[in-house]
Amino acid sequence: MIKRFLSVLMFGLLCFALPVVWAQDTPLAASATGAVEPGNSEPAKGGDAIANADAMLEKALVAYNKQDPKAFYADFAQSMAAIATEQAFQALYVGMYMKDFGQYKSRELLKDKCVVPADSTVGLLQYKAVFEKNEKMTIAVNIVKEGDAWKLMQVQFNKEQ
Repeated sequence: MIKRFLSVLMFGLLCFALPVVWAQDTPLAASATGAVEPGNSEPAKGGDAIANADAMLEKALVAYNKQDPKAFYADFAQSMAAIATEQAFQALYVGMYMKDFGQYKSRELLKDKCVVPADSTVGLLQYKAVFEKNEKMTIAVNIVKEGDAWKLMQVQFNKEQ
């Protein structure tokens, strides 16, 4: 019990202590608009950070619904490997998020709240989301560039405020 508590605490500190990238008047890369339902996302060609991250998020959310940690973390950055574990997934995504919010249903990109500077290696995507037990949710996604590829760094679900 104590070991599980400590692992959840460590995971929470690592995930939620990650810096959130904020910038003003930063142009966003082009992206798809409108609501996205599970299974309806294709990876974009080229360097479109938002579209590529959105496609990775789609795969992660399908894996969240299936409670599949390996598939969920498939597109996470290598730098997150220490906390991208089955134990962390069970504690946070199954034990907390699935229990409190239920299955993911759909999302809509909030372009005005996204920050992906063209010359940066980090970014933040935010979505309005619908979950089984709560229709007023947000999803925050931190991304990081590893080499030439964007990767997920953190996926966080929150009640809309």
